[in-house]
Amino acid sequence: MPEPLSPIPSLLKPLKLEQKKKFTNLAVTGGLDRYARRCLEALAKLYGPQSPEGLWLERARADFGQYLALTLAEREALVAETLQKLEAWPALPQAAPPKAEVRQTQSLAPFIPAEKARAFQRTGLKTLRDLLAYTPKWVLHRSLFTPLAQCTGREEPYFILARINGISQTRRGPRETLKVALEDGTGTLIWTWFNRPYLRKELSNGRWVVLHASPEVSRWGKQVVGQADTFEFLSEDDKQVCPFIPPRPP
Repeated sequence: MPEPLSPIPSLLKPLKLEQKKKFTNLAVTGGLDRYARRCLEALAKLYGPQSPEGLWLERARADFGQYLALTLAEREALVAETLQKLEAWPALPQAAPPKAEVRQTQSLAPFIPAEKARAFQRTGLKTLRDLLAYTPKWVLHRSLFTPLAQCTGREEPYFILARINGISQTRRGPRETLKVALEDGTGTLIWTWFNRPYLRKELSNGRWVVLHASPEVSRWGKQVVGQADTFEFLSEDDKQVCPFIPPRPP
């Protein structure tokens, strides 16, 4: 059965269609009686149960609950009365927006759960002004990560969370190659960097890293070539404390 979008406009058209269909309860899939009850119930929530509007809406809702038991003449009268009443209905009450005073210099600390405070500090955000001006690199829930065993060659990159399990560095002529073995408990991946010797000091066995990449699958295993802005190093605190991966400020 269709969901009513706004109680009055959503009910007027089916009521008029019911008149054309000679009050056969076929104006709406599932029955006009059930649909009308739901619209009237939604409208009644905007008024007090003892208000004149609320009392009429409750009576009309009860009448439509007996719609199939009514004679055609009684159905015709009920539909006509409901149409006349709703077409002359006053403007719906509007809820007043809550008044709140927010200062951009207000600290974010009171809004951060204690168990996430330590990880949140890494973002460098302290006030509401900082938050309004901040564009995160990534905000990732753990459900978005794909295990390495399920990563197959595809055009769209995966989000991968893995731990460094080996590092090798070689040089051939002017080209320096840094190969990093990653594992996540389901599989392994070789993360290769070319001519990025400064990354070596950031790498250590056991350190966690987030990748946004699509590994290539070959007979030598899964491999991916490192690129800027496709990775994020994490601390053990990040992984254990926070249910999301805190982004690094740009």
